[in-house]
Amino acid sequence: MGDDVPADIQYLLKKIPDALRRFTVDAETLSAQSRIPLDLLDDLISAGLPSDYREGNRYFDEIDIANISLYQRLPTPVTLGMRCRAMALMESSSAGEFEVEIVPSCPDLGHPGPCHFDTWGAAGWTQAGTGSDARWLHSSIPPDTELPENIIRIVSGVANELTFFHLPEILRGDISFAVSSGVADCRAAAAVLVGRAQESDIPARPAFGFLLSPPFSSPHQWVEFLVDGRWIAVDPILLRALAEWNMLDGAEWPPHRSPSQILKRIGSDYAPLARHNGAVTTASLPTRWRADISGESQARESR
Repeated sequence: MGDDVPADIQYLLKKIPDALRRFTVDAETLSAQSRIPLDLLDDLISAGLPSDYREGNRYFDEIDIANISLYQRLPTPVTLGMRCRAMALMESSSAGEFEVEIVPSCPDLGHPGPCHFDTWGAAGWTQAGTGSDARWLHSSIPPDTELPENIIRIVSGVANELTFFHLPEILRGDISFAVSSGVADCRAAAAVLVGRAQESDIPARPAFGFLLSPPFSSPHQWVEFLVDGRWIAVDPILLRALAEWNMLDGAEWPPHRSPSQILKRIGSDYAPLARHNGAVTTASLPTRWRADISGESQARESR
């Protein structure tokens, strides 16, 4: 790609096979909603950003745009969401509690008959709207257990080996692609890290659950190590990415530091969180944080 396009995004975009791109976002929508400056968009096109020109409009891949906005620190929903994660880490360094609600969406507005939703809660699948079963609570208490040097070496090694990147669905969790390309999403990074631990006979397990931050949390995967009888969460490529994007202080938050106060485990493997009329559907995760200050609870909520 060209000289006006930063080298890191040039390098990373080339890792994704063109055949896996889906060109669904037109240039006008891209400029209005993703806030990518037109001059940067022109530079990216000139430098070889894959796109499809049809019926008088140029279309781009939505995942490419998400990655560009992150690595260019553009004020898009994707970037702002990551900033919220970093803020949650810093703000939850004191004791408090997150509350997450699962709010499913209808995938086919106007369909005949009523919507029937189920959400995945502490009691398993439960009809949505029946109360606390659609909510999860997480006490935010920073861990006081230090990771031993052998685990720090493995975690730091994976942090240096892999770079966080949004990927097409077919590549999410693909260990061989992650290792060969050096780019990974949270699923693949977790799988690689568990594999490295197993090679060294270190107890580790994958975890799936919520990456917590107001106003909205997101589904996420990470790794937990067994240390002194406790499972300690680690997420090295997330912490490395947040530091590289200048959202966290990398010296204060090295890749081996546990971000467990913003991670809520609900299982080992990825699972759907909501169903609509028996079929899996998407869901939003409105979240609020209650910080305990002098014995009193203060709530911050935005929905």
